Amino acid sequence: MRVVRLPGIHHDASCTIVSGDNDTVVIDPGTSWYQANVVERIESKLDGGPEVSKIFLTHRHYDTAGAARHLADHWGASVHTHGAASGALASGDMFTTWASRFNSDMPPVDVIPFDEGDVFDLGNGSIEIIHTPGHTSDSCCF
Repeated sequence: MRVVRLPGIHHDASCTIVSGDNDTVVIDPGTSWYQANVVERIESKLDGGPEVSKIFLTHRHYDTAGAARHLADHWGASVHTHGAASGALASGDMFTTWASRFNSDMPPVDVIPFDEGDVFDLGNGSIEIIHTPGHTSDSCCF
């Protein structure tokens, strides 16, 4: 399994790429401000491995989730986050996602909810979901 961290740009959170033999997951793609740049940066790190098939979000806030729809559309990837964030992300809620604090819109995106203990096999490694409410009710670690 290979893990690559891409430092955030400006207000973006850091983005993490996790690749196994069969799957590549992007964690927290950042805001929609730099989404085209984030795609280019991710593609430059794939090194012939599997294309991005899933996007995981640690929580619903715009600085981590704003680019999720763009990346999902680009790769045909599914977006996953804790179920407590599903409604806010599907509706593009500007307030609970904090997009309004960034003077931005939140691009709505459909998500597939995951929960505590779910495990995603990437081929030579896996990602386990750990629900860590605190910063937000939907916060998760992997």
